[in-house]
Amino acid sequence: MKDGRRDGYGKLTISPIEIYEGGFVRGIKNGRGKEQFKTGDSYEGDYVLGKFSGEGCYRWANGAMYLGQFHNGCRSGKGYWRSANATPCDTYDGEYQNDKKCGKGLYTWETGVSYEG
Repeated sequence: MKDGRRDGYGKLTISPIEIYEGGFVRGIKNGRGKEQFKTGDSYEGDYVLGKFSGEGCYRWANGAMYLGQFHNGCRSGKGYWRSANATPCDTYDGEYQNDKKCGKGLYTWETGVSYEG
């Protein structure tokens, strides 16, 4: 704590299933951290001013995951996405902008059919 605010490395437990562990600056998540959400989703990676920014991995409770770059809380830049834990599953390896697939990438459906462009 510094000046009554969380500062440096720490663990914030909101509830038994909502937990953040990582860096804080002036009470805001900043730097490296990991977070478990009440939905069962989780994130591990970089934070800037309380938002996902930099490199990270977001995992949805259903087993889907995204590993790659984030900016201002959204998937942006290069990343890899995999649908829920089914094998085989849909995958996308490519570019994102504002949380949407955008630009060059390779999408492969669980059937093995793929599209690159």
